[in-house]
Amino acid sequence: MACADNGIGVQDGVWTSWSPTSASGNGKVWESTCTPDCANGITETYPAAISLSGVEDTSVGNLFSRMSVAYQGAGPNGHTTDQFALPLPPE
Repeated sequence: MACADNGIGVQDGVWTSWSPTSASGNGKVWESTCTPDCANGITETYPAAISLSGVEDTSVGNLFSRMSVAYQGAGPNGHTTDQFALPLPPE
C-alpha cells in the first residue's frame, strides 16, 4: 500500500462482514519503521479493525479502493486511525 521501501500492508485478516459495497474485519497492519533508513528498517505490527469501501469498476472487475484502519492501541507514529487509497489496475 506504499511505494518504495516504506512498506505498509495487512496480514492475518479475518473478515466478519463482506458485501458488494463494503467489508470489515480484524487483522494486523505492518509497517517498516525506516529506522535507521527505509531499506534497513524493522517491521512493526499493530492489531487493528479494518474496513474496505469505495468500490470501483476496473478492467479486472469491481475492487475496493479505500481502506480505513482503527488501531487497537497506538498505531504507527502514535496514530489511532489511518486511511489508505488502495492501488487499482491500470485501465
